[in-house]
Amino acid sequence: MRERRQGLWMVLLAIVLTVGLAACGTAGPGGGGGDDGGDDPGGGDGPGETASTGMVVVDENDFMGSTSYEFSAMFLEGSGFLPSDIEGVLGSFIGTCYVDTDEDLPDVPSDPTEPPSGGGTSMTFLSVGDEVTFEAGGTAFLTLDKFVPEVDIGFDFIVYEMPEDTTIDSVPTDLTVSAPGDAFPAFSGVAMPRASIPSSPTLGATVDGSTTFTWTPDSAGAYRLLNVDVEGTGAHEGTRVDCLLDDADGSFSFASVADLPAGFTGEVTGVSRDAFNFETVAGDARLMLLASGSQFSFDVLDRLERRLR
Repeated sequence: MRERRQGLWMVLLAIVLTVGLAACGTAGPGGGGGDDGGDDPGGGDGPGETASTGMVVVDENDFMGSTSYEFSAMFLEGSGFLPSDIEGVLGSFIGTCYVDTDEDLPDVPSDPTEPPSGGGTSMTFLSVGDEVTFEAGGTAFLTLDKFVPEVDIGFDFIVYEMPEDTTIDSVPTDLTVSAPGDAFPAFSGVAMPRASIPSSPTLGATVDGSTTFTWTPDSAGAYRLLNVDVEGTGAHEGTRVDCLLDDADGSFSFASVADLPAGFTGEVTGVSRDAFNFETVAGDARLMLLASGSQFSFDVLDRLERRLR
């Protein structure tokens, strides 16, 4: 499911770039543009402005009953964000839903290596050595290979990916990750967060303004999220509702959704669970660790296709 992997990269890049720009702004706490950085680690020349960031992803996905696994990693120079920045961004969205229609969908690149429109990219990708290794129970579980495009794409691009012939039956609950180090410093035995594939809300379940979602929390990490995608049906076809929820809550009332069209009906087309952790590995270099478990129906791919046209 390479499309799913590209989606994860795009989400992570958007988070890092959004909060990175905020951390490197010219005003406000952590702006780094003023003379007085105070005690805020994002101010002045502190780590909020200079930190390099590594992102390690473990993704378990159930697409129409077929389970696939994706492990990947990348490392960026000077992305300049702190865990508190992420918390600030997510904090304003958790427990809320966003309503849009096909007409509202922005254009998005189909290839995560494509620089943003408007010219160029401010990102610098870093090497962490020839491979990234996952272990479980003290023994090797999986090794990611370093990938650098053979053709010139306009900027240096380095990611770490699973070998194409890799077969995985399940993800251990005690997974750790290590790398030998290079431009990005070495790290060893860093624990990964955990997020199982949600079994509820159920795909295809009917939704209206009185629906209450319920689920059993099952994740481990500093930040634990549940995302529910609902596609409108009947007169509301073409309307989508995306809810970003706290996995620990276990329930959410659809009646609280702002801007929900009157008489709205729909069905659940996707449910995902994400857990984030952050670790400082050396100096001000940080790891952003993500575990994701998701399931989605064909309707989600159909909508993505319409979005990319």
